[in-house]
Amino acid sequence: MTLEEFNLLPDPNQYKVVFSQGTFVDSFIEDQERYILFAIDGFYVEIHFTGYSDDVVYIKAFRTSHLLNKYLPETID
Repeated sequence: MTLEEFNLLPDPNQYKVVFSQGTFVDSFIEDQERYILFAIDGFYVEIHFTGYSDDVVYIKAFRTSHLLNKYLPETID
């Protein structure tokens, strides 16, 4: 599946694809908001949840590497 094909799917189908074909990469919590990152066929999908519930704020698919920065550990100088 390509990024373009994924983006054309309705939200419920995007969730099904993420949870059936996606590979979990990482997650984090910030200001009581939860973010989970998956990889699928050469692109990434981020799902943003409100707090600790399963209420989805958005699902975003992307290839851009700078959007991965928030998942990388901070370096200590």
